[in-house]
Amino acid sequence: MWKAELKDKMENNSSITFVVEFSDGTNSFEKKYVQVVGSVSVNRIKQEVANSLADLNNIKDIALGEIKDAPLEQTQEQADIATFSESYRQLQGVQRAIDLGLFVGNEKQITDLRAKVKADFKPAYINRL
Repeated sequence: MWKAELKDKMENNSSITFVVEFSDGTNSFEKKYVQVVGSVSVNRIKQEVANSLADLNNIKDIALGEIKDAPLEQTQEQADIATFSESYRQLQGVQRAIDLGLFVGNEKQITDLRAKVKADFKPAYINRL
């Protein structure tokens, strides 16, 4: 049975990398999970690790033979969350630039980005911030 253990956490100015070791007692490997500073979600990391463990522990369910690339189908909700998350991360970077004095904050591109983030936000996303 495969198990996971957090081995390291490295932080730089823009991201946090979590190094997780997967082991079945005989074999082991590490996988890195990178998240942008300001939008780190422990629940998201735990879910990704849980998904990896589920896949590893159910590997016997995969038949031998060719593994074909199948496009991952994304639900509309997942697409909406991805769109919001990308815009939100971009706005966080812009805000850091404003704080450094690189922008005033009332430039059209910045006000448009703020409006997009506000328009794309849904209350269900509160735990993803």
